[in-house]
Amino acid sequence: MKNSILLSVLLLLGFSVQVSAQSLWNGARVGMSEVELKKTFKNLTPANTRISDNGTVVLWSIKNVQMAGEKFVVFFAFNGHKLKAVQLEALETNNIKQTEVVYGKVFNELKIRHGQSYAIETYDIMKNTTWGKGEDRILLQSVGAGPVTITYGNFN
Repeated sequence: MKNSILLSVLLLLGFSVQVSAQSLWNGARVGMSEVELKKTFKNLTPANTRISDNGTVVLWSIKNVQMAGEKFVVFFAFNGHKLKAVQLEALETNNIKQTEVVYGKVFNELKIRHGQSYAIETYDIMKNTTWGKGEDRILLQSVGAGPVTITYGNFN
């Protein structure tokens, strides 16, 4: 009995560590410095700087990353000197039909990786699907013929 309880606790702890390790994309962690990011990702290129209303700044990117058979650009967003979020933006979504196909493929991939989503919202031509909350959040989003985006972490 004790062994089965201990095994259950260890499995639960192992699952908790795995979930928090997934809080950002491919080894990127909330709070990483630019130096740490450059050590982790050798193929970083300077991004066209984008600044959000709350001061989050996109400084670095990686081009032509594959996910669900689609190409993405990866953007790394900092608040102060610490990594706050990672966003993947699909490269080939030029019309609504193409956007819907890419969204569906990525949705299926994320569902396989992360299980059932936390929330799904649809407003006219906008779709949002969320896994997790806060810094562990993953947000899949599309708006009309615009690019499909996947945000790991929280830009807000």
